[in-house]
Amino acid sequence: MIRFYLFIPEHRDAPLVWQVRGDDGRTLAAGEADWDELSRLADQWSRPPLTAWIDGRLTRFVRARIPARNSKQAMAALPYAVEEAFAEDVERLHFAMGRRSDDGVTEALAIEKPVLDALVAEFDRLNWWPDSLTADFLALPETSSGSVLMAADGWRLRLPDTSQDRVCAMTLDAPLARLAIEQWATHDQQTDALAIWQAGDPNTRDTDLDMQATRVFPSLLDALIAGGHAGIHLLSGRYRPRSRQKARLKKFKPLIGAAAAFALLAAAWLTTDILLLKKQVEQIREAQRQLFTQVFPGSKPRAPYREMKARLRAAGTSAGDTAGLLPLLVRFYQARKSVQDVDVRSLQYRAQKDELQIDVSVPDYASLETLQKALAEQGLQVDPVSATRTGDRYSGRLVFRGEAS
Repeated sequence: MIRFYLFIPEHRDAPLVWQVRGDDGRTLAAGEADWDELSRLADQWSRPPLTAWIDGRLTRFVRARIPARNSKQAMAALPYAVEEAFAEDVERLHFAMGRRSDDGVTEALAIEKPVLDALVAEFDRLNWWPDSLTADFLALPETSSGSVLMAADGWRLRLPDTSQDRVCAMTLDAPLARLAIEQWATHDQQTDALAIWQAGDPNTRDTDLDMQATRVFPSLLDALIAGGHAGIHLLSGRYRPRSRQKARLKKFKPLIGAAAAFALLAAAWLTTDILLLKKQVEQIREAQRQLFTQVFPGSKPRAPYREMKARLRAAGTSAGDTAGLLPLLVRFYQARKSVQDVDVRSLQYRAQKDELQIDVSVPDYASLETLQKALAEQGLQVDPVSATRTGDRYSGRLVFRGEAS
């Protein structure tokens, strides 16, 4: 049986990249298309099984420890467990849950609901839904030393942080990815142990980091297919394809009537259990507020856990603590979208202050002010911008940290 592979880029006006492969792995056809052309291809190839990857810049990988009795309860509690990692309201996000360990560590992939709604509408129009739709960086091998995929449109990273039981899994523009790897490598990590994949010209080499590709692929999609690692399927919950739901209902239709009474009892039990879990979350938050006011009298914290963590870090922590780097880096990337032609020159993270310093080059001073405002709107504390004019551009330094008080 043949299989159709598809890569969906970050911007809607960019072409979709596709391949068709046979059982033996040989490429039968490949090319680029828009959604209308994809409809013709679906008819031409009789809608074979479809595997799709979405540009990782449209998603966010998270991991959290959630004490819950089963996966349904963990899914209900997941947004509350990770909401501090997002600048936006978690109600605007769809969470697809992945692996869950015995001790409650849960992995998930988040995506803005309007973005996923638009994709689902296109698949509905095609009458063709992928059996796997996940982020491109999850195709990378999961190793103890980390892996990187370098491509012309950006780098895919999967870098573990063993000291924090965390993982940096994301897609970034190449300059920002280099800085992220440099920061990661300064904390007792070795870049020569990384699994380096490269999509495109095999003669291209990153001399700044002295990284040599161990595997080279003709294109990004070839590399993603070679990865072959099952990711987190985004079409879950209410985004599960309707045709598949109807097929399941039709198959089990004779059992639906007999199971109706049991379903009502189970729904009542589940609702009670979820309400109890939410109540426990509120109790934990109230305990955090009380502890904060005892340690810091006279303060009225809005987010006691985050504010206490920031104050304790300011009092002095290990220089090897990189837990705060990734959230700040992600928020800078979100702010960077508001300005055109931003050249990142250097990056320095100070763990004791949970502070990130980034030197940039922009076309004008107004661009620096726009970046500063975009960071502040995400709740970050941003120092006044310092800038100098160099030729027809401005060089500036952005220093920001944690949440603004």
